[in-house]
Amino acid sequence: MLSEAFWPVLELLAEKDITITINTTGAMIDKDFIEKISKFKNKNNISFQISLDSTEREVNDYYRGVGAFDTSLKAIKILRSYGFNVVISCIIFKEPKKRMDEMIKFASKYGCKVRFGELDYVGRAKKLLKKEDVLLTQEDKAELNKYLVDLKFTMLKYL
Repeated sequence: MLSEAFWPVLELLAEKDITITINTTGAMIDKDFIEKISKFKNKNNISFQISLDSTEREVNDYYRGVGAFDTSLKAIKILRSYGFNVVISCIIFKEPKKRMDEMIKFASKYGCKVRFGELDYVGRAKKLLKKEDVLLTQEDKAELNKYLVDLKFTMLKYL
């Protein structure tokens, strides 16, 4: 649910030519929302960061709640169809290299960028998930670091 202050604040920021990023699960994104936000001056300064932790529905919904994958994917498709920039925000759990490869391909398929982060073991995560099932081990972090270095050098070949 959006705060009553959302639209007036967003409109003010857009009028001032301030870059805006809206972080969301995508639940609020529908045709009415898009039509309203598309009318703003400088709408090109508005981008979205959508939470999506796996390319697999069952895995994502395990972490985010039943239906979260479909909600996020629907929002991504709607936002991209209206030309908005979308960044997928993905928390890395176990098997980081495999999951990152999958998410990079997934994001590319929908014309999105992707941002990776590590889980903060607080709130809902702490209530629902076992620490050993989700937090990266030192070995995971070492593998991830090597992967990122290799990816950087691979990407430099194309620049």
